Amino acid sequence: MFDYEEYKSVGEYLVQNGKEAFIRSAISRYYYSLFNPVRIYLILILHEFDLIKGRDFHKRICDRLIESNNDTENALGLILDELRQLRNDADYNWNLSYDHFNERLNDVESNLEDGFDYLNSLKTSPPFKL
Repeated sequence: MFDYEEYKSVGEYLVQNGKEAFIRSAISRYYYSLFNPVRIYLILILHEFDLIKGRDFHKRICDRLIESNNDTENALGLILDELRQLRNDADYNWNLSYDHFNERLNDVESNLEDGFDYLNSLKTSPPFKL
């Protein structure tokens, strides 16, 4: 199975270029480096097959985590949703400047690390419903 976390390395490579298109693309890769492993966790570990595809599944996955009673899932959902919104801006909002995205990079990278920590914790000890 493809290791989507490798997209993080692609993002790091893109950031080194420093140009706006590369930073916008890096933000997108960073988001997908976390989103896809989270989706795999929900589907393959928790067997939430309704999240495989469908309308607005990016938002549905974020909402599913944010609405969780589990603090770790909730925190992961908040991070993922923030990254999702920034990724949408990077991909579609031409009115936002280079400075906007460049200034957000440190937060994005920090949130990404926290997100991976939360996800790894969940994989080790999933919150199965009894």
